[in-house]
Amino acid sequence: MSWGSRVLVTLGVVLACAGVPGDTQHSPARNKMQYASSVERASLSIKVRYPAQAGRPGEVAGGRARLYVAAPLGTTQVAEHAIVDAVVAFEDAPVGQAWLVIDSAGMARHTQDFTLEPGPNRLDASMRAGRALDVLVVDESGAPAPGAWVQSAADGVMPVRARSDAAGYARVEGALAQMAHVEATIAGAAEGDAWAAPGASDVRVQVRPMARVRVHVLRADGSAAPEAVVDVVGTRLWPMRTTVAQKDGTVDLRGLHAGLFWVRARLGLEVSDAVSVELKAGDAPELSVAMQAGTLVVAECTDERGAAVAGATIAAAPEGLSPFPDEAHSDARGVARLGPMRAGRVSVQARAEGFVPAALSFELAQGDANNHVKLEFQRGGRVRVVVMDSARRAVAGARVELVGRNEQGVPYTRGADSAAFQASLFERHARPAVLFPVGDLGVVPGPVPAITQSVPGALASSSAPSITDAQGVVELDAVPVGEVRARVHHADYSEGLSMAQLVMSGGTARLSVELQRGGTVEGELVDASGRAAPGYEIRLVGELPQSRTSDDRGRFEFRNIAGAAVLLVQDPSEPTRSLARTEVAVSEGKTSQVVVTLRAEGAPLHVRVTNEAGQPVAMAQVSAVSLSAQLPRRATEFTGNDGYAQLRGFRALESRLDVEAPGYASRTLYTDARTTEGVIKLAAALVLEGRVYSASGSAVAGAHIELHQGARTIMALSDAAGAFRVGGVSAEKLVWRVTAPGFNALSGAADLRARAGKRAAELPKMELQREACVAGMVRDAESRIAPGARVVTGVPHRYRPADLRSDSAVADASGSYRLCGVGLGSVLLRAVREGDVDGATRSVKLGPGDIVTAIDLRLGPKDKAPREAEHGGLALTLGEDSEERAVVVVRVFPGGTAERAGLLTGDVMLQVDGHDIRTLEEARARISGAVGDELVLHIERDGALVAMRVPRELVRR
Repeated sequence: MSWGSRVLVTLGVVLACAGVPGDTQHSPARNKMQYASSVERASLSIKVRYPAQAGRPGEVAGGRARLYVAAPLGTTQVAEHAIVDAVVAFEDAPVGQAWLVIDSAGMARHTQDFTLEPGPNRLDASMRAGRALDVLVVDESGAPAPGAWVQSAADGVMPVRARSDAAGYARVEGALAQMAHVEATIAGAAEGDAWAAPGASDVRVQVRPMARVRVHVLRADGSAAPEAVVDVVGTRLWPMRTTVAQKDGTVDLRGLHAGLFWVRARLGLEVSDAVSVELKAGDAPELSVAMQAGTLVVAECTDERGAAVAGATIAAAPEGLSPFPDEAHSDARGVARLGPMRAGRVSVQARAEGFVPAALSFELAQGDANNHVKLEFQRGGRVRVVVMDSARRAVAGARVELVGRNEQGVPYTRGADSAAFQASLFERHARPAVLFPVGDLGVVPGPVPAITQSVPGALASSSAPSITDAQGVVELDAVPVGEVRARVHHADYSEGLSMAQLVMSGGTARLSVELQRGGTVEGELVDASGRAAPGYEIRLVGELPQSRTSDDRGRFEFRNIAGAAVLLVQDPSEPTRSLARTEVAVSEGKTSQVVVTLRAEGAPLHVRVTNEAGQPVAMAQVSAVSLSAQLPRRATEFTGNDGYAQLRGFRALESRLDVEAPGYASRTLYTDARTTEGVIKLAAALVLEGRVYSASGSAVAGAHIELHQGARTIMALSDAAGAFRVGGVSAEKLVWRVTAPGFNALSGAADLRARAGKRAAELPKMELQREACVAGMVRDAESRIAPGARVVTGVPHRYRPADLRSDSAVADASGSYRLCGVGLGSVLLRAVREGDVDGATRSVKLGPGDIVTAIDLRLGPKDKAPREAEHGGLALTLGEDSEERAVVVVRVFPGGTAERAGLLTGDVMLQVDGHDIRTLEEARARISGAVGDELVLHIERDGALVAMRVPRELVRR
């Protein structure tokens, strides 16, 4: 199980225990003592909204609200207050992950999770209609079952609970008014469930004995294995429990809830695979677990200089999903022993104080061979974040998290406190709870251990919260080498995101974030008839996206929004389906009102797919995308036996339909406002073959081939013989591009023609030249080495800040760089770095396979001009064709949304979001906008019209 999944599971466990009547909680008085020394305090004001059908005028007294916060020593109840006039407030609360629980007569219990930020916080709580359930719990014979815990789902993650009396009855208040699931459990003995229909107030639950498993543990020679250690974990049993086999090699595991479980046995150097068993209430199967010879993994932990790293926490597990990771700490020599483990692919992850987390994957062989691995920890860098407001005043109490990519391009998100929490979970799982061989596995002897931050192996910064001080500053250590930005949250400001900076090992990256107070968007969502539309997700699109759900009156609200807001409405039954798009202008300190109207879908668009003879084609995939800037819809349907597919919401809407079917060439059809039915004829597909060679004539395996036909992109991979074969292409012009590690990229075009009497075509021989590399040093204007400078080809261009691959290299701590695959012939290079003027270009002549060294580059002087801000756009370079008076795509950068959407060099930009493009300035202005918002592009490609939707991403010059 990964660290991230453990965090989620533990939060679920903490929350499930937090609000159940009868469970022990920290008292508010103890809470005040616990947090007396903390300077991070928050207040919370809550507006409670009741459903109109409940007959409440909206400003009423009734109900009580409880606030819980995930504290370092466990979930703590901060306070409980009565709701007066639909308002409740909490003062002097600790910051952090919080849960609000509201109980009100006639309403379902409401649970809401959120983050309490320093200072004032405001929250809306929309109640749903509820009911009380009288539950009768009986055993298998029909006799009353006293002392059973009964629970039912409410509005949120926290259920409502009660205990059955001597007559077997329990009254559960605050259950959902809709169809409700009711569960009853007698600890360690029996469980059962039933459904309560809407409107019903009585329900009967019959409990059956809980499941049990007898495990027979066998050694490698088939004999019983007394004293073997047996580990057990399950979907309803976490963390892992451990027990010991009895003298006959058996273990009785009793009191198990229905669900999926995994069992593993180990003794000395023998270990079994994880054996799974699915149990239902009352099941009592027998399970054999056979151990085989295993081997130990010896992990040696060192830093970059080869010095031992003691106290590192290391986890090893078979690659893929493993319920039983082996974990240990490195000793004074930096050595840790894990296992025994079975042979196969093993993944290792490790954490150490003051270092960036390390990971590796290797093949573990049985016996003594290949069981020694070396983990090299990198000290990483330090990040200093300064947060200020628009008047350049320091902002204290802002919560900071880092978002970046390491040198390998792997993304990460990190706050100092989250690093501590994950390290605590890591440590807790390394010491699984002990269970008795006979008894209820859900009960751990002694008190359940709390999650604490004082853990060996936690990061150095984990003891310091990621909250800015009085000077608006926070610093974090052991940040991975790579590119990083800071995301900042504060209750009184709009969320902020810094520009990206490069983190070097042993260096300090300085990030600054300016927070804006922003304004408020108050909205109302209505359907086509003007009635409130509750339960829809409204997404705020941007660098820091947010979402809200429309309440029973269709209302929603976003606070502290800076600049223009782009809102998308999502279908609650299909979360990926957008139903409407609205732009709202927001002024600082002002409230903007907006009414968003959902368009009536009306009759669906009927699409009929046939072959060239007019016969229907069944199971053809029809993918539709709207080409309306205000209706960003997508849908995928399959044709029936009659060849018809129905696309909801696409009638009388400009859209693009991509149709694919086995054995046929794919085809694209465009519709407009007049289209009520589309007929698409598919031609039999061609099979396209080709081969990729090197200039020396040898085959190139693993080459990536991109094939573009019209608006479609087809991907292929060459085999060991350099050959590739793809279907679904048609007899028309095709543009291709081939890339392979160690070779220069190659592109071209071909008019496909079928071979005589065959539905096959062949591309000309693709001959790749060996890539050339260039290396050297980068210095600044004063001849000092310039670590972190980027070496790029040609003139500066727009690029994706998170992309460290493409056609650039980064100078290391010694100022050295190495750049490969930049092309052949005369190549222009220059050095760029934030804060410096771009260096002068230097021309280098490169031939196939050349390695040219000592190409030193120099940066310009310190740049006093304001830096261009990062913004939403597309990772491409545009140019103007003066003769044709057209805007042309000059370059598309790898890995960006423009490349993934299928934009190609040479495409002519005709329209952006329905606006004609005549000049380069018009194109740039239209392309810029909110990150994540989609652009509708109409382009001309080889004389044909191609239209597409492309999401904006973060780019800068």
